[in-house]
Amino acid sequence: MLRRLFFVLAGVAVVFGVKAVAGEADDSYQSARNCYNELKQDATAQKYRENWEKCIDQFETVSKKFRKSERGADALYSLGRLYEELAFNSKNQADWFRAKKMYASFATQHPRDTKADDAYFRMACIEWERFHDKAGAKKNLLRVMKFYKESDTAGRAAKYLESVEAGVVPVETVPEAAPAGKESPRVIAVGGREVKYVIVIDPGHGGADTGAIGPFGTHEKDVVLSISKKLALQIEKKMKNVRVYLTRNDDRTLELDDRVKFANAKKADIFVSIHANAAPSKKQSGVQTYFLNNATDEAAERLAAQENKNSNRKVSDLDKIIATMLQNASTEESRVLAEKVHLNLVNGLTRKYTGISDKKVRSALFYVLVGVKCPSVLVETSYVSNPKEEKRLGSEKYQSLIAESISDGIIQHLRTAGGVAINI
Repeated sequence: MLRRLFFVLAGVAVVFGVKAVAGEADDSYQSARNCYNELKQDATAQKYRENWEKCIDQFETVSKKFRKSERGADALYSLGRLYEELAFNSKNQADWFRAKKMYASFATQHPRDTKADDAYFRMACIEWERFHDKAGAKKNLLRVMKFYKESDTAGRAAKYLESVEAGVVPVETVPEAAPAGKESPRVIAVGGREVKYVIVIDPGHGGADTGAIGPFGTHEKDVVLSISKKLALQIEKKMKNVRVYLTRNDDRTLELDDRVKFANAKKADIFVSIHANAAPSKKQSGVQTYFLNNATDEAAERLAAQENKNSNRKVSDLDKIIATMLQNASTEESRVLAEKVHLNLVNGLTRKYTGISDKKVRSALFYVLVGVKCPSVLVETSYVSNPKEEKRLGSEKYQSLIAESISDGIIQHLRTAGGVAINI
């Protein structure tokens, strides 16, 4: 009887001990998360390496002390993300190597974790984009496709592998937001239902403002409205708990200021303005994506002048606004969003069409992006002034592929923004 009681008490002690350790792991992990979240809210603090290392040390402690627990695994994966984000800021190759090492440790120690496929994928991205290691990148992409074929990452890996095989290095990308783990997303009520994110899509021009007109009479305003509607449907189809608004649903004139006010009134989390490019030469072609900042070259300045011509603002007023906005965190996140949207758009079109010219991600002073209180980008989908691209822009198939590719970029950005996963 006493022996039986001893074993019962011993079992109870073990259970309570396990719960106590789990509680300590949760607390330690949350403390590390808080360190990171505070750092991300302070743009000045992010400039100093010691602040990053402070958070890294905390995640490292959790990963070692609670190595066999779920939180230990989360912390190890978070280390990969933290080093990757630090590397992007520091431009230090050693940090990229550390990020790759952390991902490798995580994938090796936790092959059945739901983030293992992401770890292999991020390793491949680093190997290809940072070290130009084609063999290493292919090896990890094939791992994802073979051993995690049911995951959404398998599809991304297959698309990325096509770029690697073609010898195409994607535009410089920012690492996915760290750290891993669950966090309560922002939830708001819209139309009687709860949503996590609000996305505003802005079809450029409209009404009396036709935008650019192609050699065969295609109006930019009509093409971008059609693409925007398809984009809205793609996003709502692929994502749960999201609400998508269009600044205009028909052919009507809309002031640039009204588009901005609309986005802010809807409390947008992302703002995407859709356009079709134009140039004096019919030979100009390609895809460009812009975020708000100082124009990087004469071409960007000319385009901004063309898109801004219907605004009542003066350039001097805009310059004052920009000076303030450049200090806002949305500028950096807008660049990140632009890169993800652009990469998906170029890769998506290249898989189906030949001669797609990558005009890269650039910055320019677009009035329609000024004052929007969220990450915002302007996408020049193709050149309506180019006869070949004008014909493509008038095609339902081409429009749908543009919409699908842009939606993939937006979703990729939202899935990793702040470490909050989106249900897809």
